Amino acid sequence: MAKNCTTGVPARGRCTAEDGRATKQNAGLAERLRAWMRGREGREFTPAQAIQGLGLKPGPEGDPVRRAVLDFYRRGEVMRVSAGLYRFDAAWRPAPPSDEAARLYRAMYVSRSFGVSDLVRLTQDQVSVKCARKTVRRLAERGYLRPDGRQKTCQTGAERVWRIVDRDKFRIDLL
Repeated sequence: MAKNCTTGVPARGRCTAEDGRATKQNAGLAERLRAWMRGREGREFTPAQAIQGLGLKPGPEGDPVRRAVLDFYRRGEVMRVSAGLYRFDAAWRPAPPSDEAARLYRAMYVSRSFGVSDLVRLTQDQVSVKCARKTVRRLAERGYLRPDGRQKTCQTGAERVWRIVDRDKFRIDLL
């Protein structure tokens, strides 16, 4: 049986992502966790209760659930009641991307490879260089972009060129 790439625990499937986090075992974990939290009708829970409620064993097999609860907390989908105790906010909805971010995402999608100065130019200077740099850095950290070399520029001499890793995933998730 294949092992989970991050924990070494036997998994029901093999790793599908290069970073090893996506396994068949964890596929749809966020939706399963949301359904479990909705069924609790606003009652508080601990990550250990969520692990048990999803039918997983404590320890390495339950670590993805702990990470998912923390991700939900960072997004505001789950509220922290006290240390280690959370409550699901069923009314939470993700905020739509800002106008600047939407312009940058479209500019990235239409370009095969791009630098920050290219993005600013493509958005007709309606997005600041600082905002473009920050957006590119965040998307690179999240795995949507990868470096694709360097290009000469008039202002700074040279800048890094970026490319979208998976155009389909980028379009579905961000556009």
